[in-house]
Amino acid sequence: MSRYTKAVIAWFFFCFVLTTFVLPLLGWSNNTIDLSQIVVNFFLWGIVCFFVIYMEKRRVKKLKKDNDEKMG
Repeated sequence: MSRYTKAVIAWFFFCFVLTTFVLPLLGWSNNTIDLSQIVVNFFLWGIVCFFVIYMEKRRVKKLKKDNDEKMG
């Protein structure tokens, strides 16, 4: 697993915890934490992080292909 992927996963957990637990406790939301909110936040942040990792892997693959074409 690359450092980039690990960083994206760390951001996923940070954003998930922030939007699911911290902000509602600070009064930025409806001040309740229920299971549906946890599930929705998990899947929304999961989709965002999956997309970011997918795009980065695609970019790296394209760079390797372009590099191989230049080399030879």
